[in-house]
Amino acid sequence: MDLNGNWPELIKNIASGVKDGIVSTAKGVKDNIVSAANYVCEHPAGIAKNVPVNALSTFGEGFIGGTAMDLSYAFLTGTDIQDIDYDQVLVDSLTGGTMALGMYGAAKGTVSGVKGAGKLFKKLGKVLFGYENGTADAGLVELQQTKVEKYTSDGVKQVLDDAGADINVVAKLTKAETNLTPEQETFIKNLRKAFKEPMQNTKMAKIVPESSIDNFLTGADDYDTFGGFVSVYENSKKLKTLAEQIEGFRLDYKGTAFDAKINKVYGKIVYKYDEKFKVIPPSKPATSENFPYTGRGYTGTDTIVLPEWIQSARKFADGDLFEIHDSLTGEVKSTYFYQDGKWLLQ
Repeated sequence: MDLNGNWPELIKNIASGVKDGIVSTAKGVKDNIVSAANYVCEHPAGIAKNVPVNALSTFGEGFIGGTAMDLSYAFLTGTDIQDIDYDQVLVDSLTGGTMALGMYGAAKGTVSGVKGAGKLFKKLGKVLFGYENGTADAGLVELQQTKVEKYTSDGVKQVLDDAGADINVVAKLTKAETNLTPEQETFIKNLRKAFKEPMQNTKMAKIVPESSIDNFLTGADDYDTFGGFVSVYENSKKLKTLAEQIEGFRLDYKGTAFDAKINKVYGKIVYKYDEKFKVIPPSKPATSENFPYTGRGYTGTDTIVLPEWIQSARKFADGDLFEIHDSLTGEVKSTYFYQDGKWLLQ
């Protein structure tokens, strides 16, 4: 393996060579990857016992897997080769290879695979990311920073930039598991004030669990009205899969109806903000019972900086949309629009 090679160019060449095949079977490729990934997560030891003993080939399988996942998704969504974020592909590919080694070592009951993964990530991190003293931790930090920047909207980033706030610092402070000092608490709450109330007709969104979809669409009981936690549509639109929605909105609260392993679909109410039905930042105190709610005004995650709002009770109005999304891909399976007191399939 030539560690000094032109990795982005190498991956571009690979991408060019397999593009036609991936495009022709893009959805099948992606679905197979998702199924395989789920199986690996559920049976790591069994999978690891069947991978090659050779450390380099083990790393290679994980590297290729990470590359294939990113490239197939890029082609599936119509991304041109020249527009692919190859730095992200490299991070995912290296992580895939490193995890394969670590998983192999752990499954075999040895430490050699795990140590080898750390050493390899250190060496590759120095070459690819310019770390003078590259470490596995540095590589993971790079991955985490990329994830935050990937999911956070340009509008939120602009507000943070205008306030002179570092997105990675803010992400750590919004995470529910982070205990803030009084100074940090003051900083994060003052920063929240920079996010103003949405303007009239701003596009908004609310995520709905699979179990409630039929109730909303049929208008059962009080399901002609909604409220509670919502977001500005543009600020959360990069969250696609149900797993991303659960993490991004921290829908993993006690008694949640959201489950990425079970739910096949989820719903999203898309509507225009009406100043007659105000939204306000959440301010209720955080307790052990309402964890991962934080009361800081943001969803309690470090993968996206997402200001949250509390929507006062609002009846559905003509023009509102109800989207049903595939949980694994995030793709819109069907869309209903509200007209004359009922939902109609678009």
